[in-house]
Amino acid sequence: MSNGRVYSDNFFQRKIIEFHFKGRVWRFPHVLAERFEIKSILTVSGFGVLLTAQDRKIFNRRVLVKTGFLEDKDLLVRNNAALPDLVAKVNVRYGMERNLLLHGQMRKISGIPILIDWLKDINPTIRGPHQAQGQEFYHEDPACWQEMVYLVLSFFDGVQLDEFCGRKLTPHQITNKPTEYFSFVARYLVKTLQAFHRETKQDNKQLHFIYQDLKPANIMISPKEKRYCLIDFGGVAARSSDDRILNGGVFTEEFAPPEAKAVPLNQEKAVAPTWDIYTIGMTLKHCIKLSKVKVSKTLTDILDKCTEDKPKDRFQTLDELWKDLSKVK
Repeated sequence: MSNGRVYSDNFFQRKIIEFHFKGRVWRFPHVLAERFEIKSILTVSGFGVLLTAQDRKIFNRRVLVKTGFLEDKDLLVRNNAALPDLVAKVNVRYGMERNLLLHGQMRKISGIPILIDWLKDINPTIRGPHQAQGQEFYHEDPACWQEMVYLVLSFFDGVQLDEFCGRKLTPHQITNKPTEYFSFVARYLVKTLQAFHRETKQDNKQLHFIYQDLKPANIMISPKEKRYCLIDFGGVAARSSDDRILNGGVFTEEFAPPEAKAVPLNQEKAVAPTWDIYTIGMTLKHCIKLSKVKVSKTLTDILDKCTEDKPKDRFQTLDELWKDLSKVK
């Protein structure tokens, strides 16, 4: 977590908050929609920046704010004509994430963030200043930085699951009963994704969702309350009953099944429930390895079946996986 410096910006005629985090300078409006006051930068992942904020209208309650960003390689090019299109793509992705969170709330799924608000505002990080070849410059085209999507989410105080499992002193709840602990995490993931896999009618079509990009960095844990939260929905694929795919083929290579990495990717066949079953298995195996503990053969066999190379050799549904997990003691 990094706290920021607040200053008045003459160009924007408003206060900006600046952070130095992971080797980059990040700038955001200090207050979004005259309501959400940015306080700190919590983390940066492949799909966005996660900030902490206070809701000035409701008892200064703590909230999370998530927004997208562009890579340095794009920002450090003067007069980069591609920037407006890149920003538009980021905003489309966040529009999809907003819709997925709304679907989650409609399906009464616990263990995911509650969407409080979504809005568009400036992104001073994109405008600059930037340094290239010893010279300072700005991106002047308002289409680059004028309307970036911000999602306001319920606050969750925790750390990423891989960070939690990889601590030098492995937490007591893992070392004491490792099989019980990791089977509990597995059941949480299955229960959460089951609700997204379930078909729901929308606009006269049956829709279900495949998370695709499950990995430890997308799972937050609150060690004190022992609560879990799946935080990143930017890579979720929507599949309709007529086999049309939206946002297919998003994955992290370390955790993705072999069919995801096939060239060319056959999204119509690859994006299926067995994809999520594979990533659940890889996520659990990775965290067990980080924790340096041993789990029961029953759980090991289940995770091995989840991560079979051929989709037909895995559990075919999350219901099947849940049934076997219920036998783990």
